[in-house]
Amino acid sequence: MSDLKKRTVSSVMWSTIRTVVGLITSPLLLILKARYLSPAEYGVMSILNLFLALVTVIENTGINKAIIQRDNITENEKSSLLIFQLIVGIFLAMLLIILTPFISGILEINALKKFLPILSVTIVISAPILILSSFLEKEIRFKELSLIQIIRSIALLISTAICFVVFDMGLLGVVLGQVISSIVGLVLIIIVAIDVKLISFKKNFKIAEVIPFLKFGISIAGKQVLFEITMRLDEMIIGYYFSAETLGYYYFAKNTIAQLRAVVSGAVSKVLFPLLSKFKTDTTQLKRLYHQITEYLGLIAFPLFIGLVSTSYLFIPLLFGKEWLASNIFFIIIAIASIPNFLITNLASSLLYTLDKPSLVFSIELVANGLYITLLLIVSITTNNLFLILGTYVLYLIFKPVVLQYYTNRYLNMSFNNYALNLRVPLISSLIMGIIIIVIQYTLRSLVSGYTLLILCIVTGIIVYIGVYLLLDKETIYDVVDLIADS
Repeated sequence: MSDLKKRTVSSVMWSTIRTVVGLITSPLLLILKARYLSPAEYGVMSILNLFLALVTVIENTGINKAIIQRDNITENEKSSLLIFQLIVGIFLAMLLIILTPFISGILEINALKKFLPILSVTIVISAPILILSSFLEKEIRFKELSLIQIIRSIALLISTAICFVVFDMGLLGVVLGQVISSIVGLVLIIIVAIDVKLISFKKNFKIAEVIPFLKFGISIAGKQVLFEITMRLDEMIIGYYFSAETLGYYYFAKNTIAQLRAVVSGAVSKVLFPLLSKFKTDTTQLKRLYHQITEYLGLIAFPLFIGLVSTSYLFIPLLFGKEWLASNIFFIIIAIASIPNFLITNLASSLLYTLDKPSLVFSIELVANGLYITLLLIVSITTNNLFLILGTYVLYLIFKPVVLQYYTNRYLNMSFNNYALNLRVPLISSLIMGIIIIVIQYTLRSLVSGYTLLILCIVTGIIVYIGVYLLLDKETIYDVVDLIADS
């Protein structure tokens, strides 16, 4: 096996291990938050996360993608990029602190005055983490990145649990947990950077060395800022027109699906752009690789989301509490609509970045997000209907991936039929799995306890899915097993 293939397979394997850890820590963290926060506090948390995510994205400036895309980066350029990013982080953190009273007054949420200044610490910390992580990604050192993320996830879970259980801090515990995990991540990535001689940490700064990276990344940064605003506008509207409790139910469902999607896609999403970039001059190889990755993503996406939908009435009250069952309808609708996003968005965007088309991705984001924002505002002003707001968000989740796939098809000279053929087996297998799970629930729900029924549904679902998949396409399963064995 070639060195590139070994590193790629190893990277996917370590990212998968990180994903497995995330699949353990993320649900536990969600359970903690659901048990120790009220729906109204969940609504406040959504506003906090909105501003933190938005400022963090602005801080990015797209430099991370520019670093990965560039063939060679000098030590002086690395130093300039690191110092520049730190300056941007400090500036944005100070700006957020200054604007906190204004933001709190507009939204009429006094808790923001207490929590936003504390969260601003993570903005400064994330600056060097962002740059050093990009250097590691460029070298396809996902083993180190995965280990750092695993330790950060564990630190976040433990610190938040201590704040909740021992000190009864409530929402403050969530904020402090974020700060502590960020500090842990910074210390670890500096240690790794020194150990692998990733950067010499020179005291060199020239803005001229940063500008080429900014030029490449500006459209990517614009896309990410627009994405964050778009993805959170529905929450702002619901928070404005409805109660904090309603926002809490909605955000609980939406955030749970988003976190799960992020954790699971993390096994491959970080590897996609560096891997595809290695074949940017070979369209045939790119097309073959795109089909193969699509098939692997489908193998994960369909059973995951269909399994969640078919068991949601069981696990939501059992794991999070009966009070969160009111969010179940949001959970089901958003889970189904998230499948195209999981399958297409990261992969298609990475492919277009590889082909040096960041402006095209930005244009697609601009049009899709502009249409979504316009429609969302019209719906909220004219009808003020919660489910029409949800339906608008669902249309957006489906529309944007389809457009990205359309342009990917054009550049790879393939059709939607070719794309769909890669997904037919996991879709059929998952639908059969979902039907059997639902039948089991309705048949046995009065005979066994809720936890026993949930475990039975999960085990049966896994067996059915793998069994049907082996009957229809055993070669793909064997390929996955071989990849794991080779790593």
